[in-house]
Amino acid sequence: MHSPYLLLIEDNQDDVLLTLRTLRSNRCALQVRTVYDGFQALEFLSNAAALPAVVLLNPSLPGMDGYELLHSIRCDPRTERLPILLFSGTEEECLPLSSATEAGTPVEGCVLKPLDWPTFRERLRRLGLGTAGREAKPRLASASNMHSKRLF
Repeated sequence: MHSPYLLLIEDNQDDVLLTLRTLRSNRCALQVRTVYDGFQALEFLSNAAALPAVVLLNPSLPGMDGYELLHSIRCDPRTERLPILLFSGTEEECLPLSSATEAGTPVEGCVLKPLDWPTFRERLRRLGLGTAGREAKPRLASASNMHSKRLF
């Protein structure tokens, strides 16, 4: 059986490290896998033995932006129901949520950077992922180019 994990799709290494630190300090029990652009994300999802429990998606990715990636994810029957939260540094980037929903590419919400822990925890709770805040330390991992390695 696979442990539930969060897929972080973020190109900024500083944002990745801050997010991992916040998850760890709040004892989030989800594993974390990280990819750095939309193309890596699609490759990861197509090869994953188990899909993530939730995705944090930066809408401002280089190359294929987050909205294009979101459309690709929603068009694939395997990933069309994957819970996705936009992960943005500005509220303005979260505004296209209604446009995405109207276009048939809905997301479950938006979380601001640096990771807004109370909002994120509430989103996890609404998704039925009561794994946030356990006493056990999280197992944080990074996946780049389809290879995983442990951090911490």
